[in-house]
This record gives sequence, C-alpha cells and structure tokens, in this order.
Amino acid sequence: MGDWVWGADGGLGMGDWVWGVDGGSGMGDWVWGELTWMGMVFETFLEEMLMALRSYRDLEVWEVSMQLVEAVYRMVEQLPESEKFGLMSQLRRASVSVPANIAEGYGRAHRAEYLQHLSIARGSLLEVETLLTLCVRLNMIDRDAMLPVWELAQSVGKLLAGLQKSLRK
Repeated sequence: MGDWVWGADGGLGMGDWVWGVDGGSGMGDWVWGELTWMGMVFETFLEEMLMALRSYRDLEVWEVSMQLVEAVYRMVEQLPESEKFGLMSQLRRASVSVPANIAEGYGRAHRAEYLQHLSIARGSLLEVETLLTLCVRLNMIDRDAMLPVWELAQSVGKLLAGLQKSLRK
C-alpha cells in the first residue's frame, strides 16, 4: 500500500480524489487517483494520510521557497539606496510570490487551479532569477554573494517542477 498524503477537499471519503506516493510501482512515484478502498484498511490509511501532510506548510517546496524569500530579503540590503523602489522592491515582491502562490494553489478545490498557481509561482521564480542576474551584471551585487540565493532558487525550481509533474499524472 502506498502512503497517500493529500485529499482534494481536506476531508476524505470514498470517491474523493487524492494524491500520494504509489507504493505499488516500486518507484515511489507521485500519483493522482480516486479513493476506492473497500473499507479494508481505510481507517489506518486515513490516519497515516492526515499525519503525513496537514498543510501547505508541510510541502518541502513551500519551505525551501520561504528560505529563498529570507535569503533575498537579506541579500537586497546590499543594493544601493537608489534601488529601494526599483530592483530591491521587485526582487522582494517576486520572491514572496513564489511561496504565496504555492500556498494559495494548495488551498484551491480543483487540481487545475492548483497547477495554475504553481505555474504562477514558477513564473515568479524565473523573475527572481532574471533580477538576480541583472543585479550581478550591473555590478550591484557580487556574484559570490548572490550564489547561495541562486542555488536556493534552483532547488525551488526542481521541487516545483516535480510537484507539477506529479499533479499532471
């Protein structure tokens, strides 16, 4: 039996759509499917599912994207005062948009809406990458000082792509 971790509407019953790790494949692939257990181990399944993921805060992609926001906020303090309402503001807003859209999408009732918000989060992430590149090209931030932030952005991108792929199955 796989470890299922999320119900589409927060409460589970027969016929609800859920996604989780499919233990039957041997690969630990994330799958999406209709709950059709015939009551054999439903209570155990439900208890394990609820303990595994209770909130968007339990998503690794959300947690790493929050770390990215913190890193961006610390890094932009190095920008010149003249960029307070330019690059500094834009980098902050774009970085905040990533975990905010992950959370908002998680709270939506339909998978298509969740995927749409994850797509918006990805767009904001690419905006962050572009602005980081611009800061280095304009010699506003040293490349070495920016690299840890860039690496966090790359991690978020990989996690986001994995979550999107799992929801599209």
